[in-house]
Amino acid sequence: MKYSIKSTQLMTLASCLMLFVLMVKQGGAIAAENIQQGEVQTIQMSVERAAHQATRLENGKVLVSGGCAQRGCEVIHRSTEIFDSSHRKFSPAGDMLEPRVSHTSILLNDGRVLIVGGWTGKGISRSAEIYDVKTNAFTAIEDMSIARIGPVVTPLKDGQILITGGEPRPGFGLNSSELFDPVRLTFSLSGKMNANRGAHVAVALVDGRVLVTGGHSARGRFCALPRYMILIQVSSLPQER
Repeated sequence: MKYSIKSTQLMTLASCLMLFVLMVKQGGAIAAENIQQGEVQTIQMSVERAAHQATRLENGKVLVSGGCAQRGCEVIHRSTEIFDSSHRKFSPAGDMLEPRVSHTSILLNDGRVLIVGGWTGKGISRSAEIYDVKTNAFTAIEDMSIARIGPVVTPLKDGQILITGGEPRPGFGLNSSELFDPVRLTFSLSGKMNANRGAHVAVALVDGRVLVTGGHSARGRFCALPRYMILIQVSSLPQER
């Protein structure tokens, strides 16, 4: 049987191979800083990280948190670091209160960073913590209502954070959502989505609603059809007890 490969497929394959070679040469612990006129500038993070998070701070620097390293994700990091683009370097920041991989982080309106969920190496986490850039310290806050790997966080107009879906265990999705109140530092369950979702996407619309699309509902099952595209009216979400 003969196979034909289009030029676009060859270009894509070549790009992937170049990226793989670059990552191998740099030991996997690299950060692309600028891509200008075809030139990629790379620098080293303090440790190798996969499935970590990066959050841009108000001062323009970037908080890089958690992740894992070594074969099979044997090492899970509590460590964080700050990327300073003006000096083109990473510098160690404070340690999180527990190790996390496949967690989620988001910048709050007051400049602090909310970090939630993920895998700790011992189990799926419900815990949450706040990073304060002024003190370079992490503080534990109330747990989420449900343990989640890779939940999706969406900032709302009123400053609250909508947390949707994620995985209760690898390969399965959740249909629950909850709201984080950054003033009271509390979580409250909100309405259920129409489908279980992990690895989905959510975005706030200009009218205050949140569009949630795609993801997987269970291992090997994907929510890609239009009937799985839903809108959440945040102001009218029923509370679960």
